[in-house]
Amino acid sequence: MIIPVTQHWRRLSWGFALDVVQSYKDNLKENSKALAFAYGDHDPADEDPLVQHAGRLAEIGMAIYLGLDPLEALDWNAKKCDRGFDINYDGLLIDVKSSPHPYAKLLIWPFTKNHIFDQSPAHVLAFVPIEQSVPKEGNPDFRGWIWKHEFKKRHKVANGTIPNDKIHPGTRYMHQDDLHHVEEFPDPLFGLPIA
Repeated sequence: MIIPVTQHWRRLSWGFALDVVQSYKDNLKENSKALAFAYGDHDPADEDPLVQHAGRLAEIGMAIYLGLDPLEALDWNAKKCDRGFDINYDGLLIDVKSSPHPYAKLLIWPFTKNHIFDQSPAHVLAFVPIEQSVPKEGNPDFRGWIWKHEFKKRHKVANGTIPNDKIHPGTRYMHQDDLHHVEEFPDPLFGLPIA
């Protein structure tokens, strides 16, 4: 489901992305930087404003989808690490997973964060890549979601043997077709599942 965002939100997202990259350069986010990685010929995520912009734009789109004001729903402090989730939707903690690549089809949990998966307070992982080949101009595309405890049981692990697999070995992932449909997104008023 494409979530249109205005130029206002794009400008705020791009400014936030540049601030995040600068915060990494200024060594203000050492814990988070230790979890960033590069693959192939890509810059590490902490040095790439397009990756940071795609992530923030996805979070903005998810907030809009939920009927929330992104200025209130998201943490806009670029100098500190996130809380392990991106949106608190009436007690439902959502970790938005994105990609600046329009052909991305996998919700991933980076291999550098495998050791903190169980400590993550998020209830839900939402897959929201950017739908156009020019990340600064694309819109968030909410393609699916999964309960964190389901992801833990059902994920696959990249092993580096799949042809054309550009996912680093050890990365946990699920294909978007294996996620719950957007229309089935949980309403926190009906309670949260027991893990």
